[in-house]
Amino acid sequence: MKTIATMLYSLKNLSRLDLNFYRDSITDDGVNTICSQVAKLMHLTSLTLRFGGTQATDVGVFYIIHALESLGQLSVLFLDLSWCNGVTDASAYKIAELLEANETLIDVKLDTRMSRVMQAGQTCLKKANTKAFVRFEIK
Repeated sequence: MKTIATMLYSLKNLSRLDLNFYRDSITDDGVNTICSQVAKLMHLTSLTLRFGGTQATDVGVFYIIHALESLGQLSVLFLDLSWCNGVTDASAYKIAELLEANETLIDVKLDTRMSRVMQAGQTCLKKANTKAFVRFEIK
């Protein structure tokens, strides 16, 4: 994780980033390490974070949201939290708040399948689609 974080630090002018940790053994600490560097990429307009199948929990999602709040130019977001048993409705509520507050996002895709996000969390996420997103997809 430190190597990836160091690499991200050196790529400050990056506009598009896809990070795939799907089914990796990354924990909340690893999510924090990565996201703390992603938050510094001020020119980022498109971001894909695939943490599906990892050991990320609501704490890890807090780190992700904190990083996303720092990215003022972000217009495209794909966030994969599928198969994360530690991700619950609390995360869904925080993600929905972020989506509602963000002024620049136009293309959003979220995947929370097989996590512990239940009907209430799904409903909350769907209500976040009150803005005029060009594409808004929840799985």
